[in-house]
Amino acid sequence: MSAIPKWERMEWEMMARGVVPQTIWENWGECSKQWLHGHGGTVDRVTGLLDWGPEISRAAERLVHA
Repeated sequence: MSAIPKWERMEWEMMARGVVPQTIWENWGECSKQWLHGHGGTVDRVTGLLDWGPEISRAAERLVHA
């Protein structure tokens, strides 16, 4: 079973509350968002800011700069 619908639902619920996820305002593509969530990162549901987690912070920083 794919987790993608769960991630999309989280994104829509945040926007319905007026919280714009950082992945939206930075115009991330679907593959990049799936990579983030699939490797343990998330988006803070209150602020909308990215939360990399310690395991992927270095790779995630390179992704953002790319």
